[in-house]
Amino acid sequence: MMLYRNKYVVPSIRLKRWDYRSPGWYFVTICVNDRWKQPFGYIHNGFVCVSDMGVMAHRYWLDIPNHFNHVSLDVFVIMPDHVHGI
Repeated sequence: MMLYRNKYVVPSIRLKRWDYRSPGWYFVTICVNDRWKQPFGYIHNGFVCVSDMGVMAHRYWLDIPNHFNHVSLDVFVIMPDHVHGI
């Protein structure tokens, strides 16, 4: 890992010569700033119990195609401290 402003940064795994504006399937991960706070919910008995902020993240994820007409969504999951989507 690299240091940036005295914090560890994971190097980018983006392909150097790939134009990410191109049509295709993209795996997206969105992380919160203070991951230990888990603002989207918590895990209980192996299930995510979504908080009000998690419900908001869910709603905003589903709203993405209303702002970007070239984007369509597939599966996604809200985790306590991040969101995964395709």
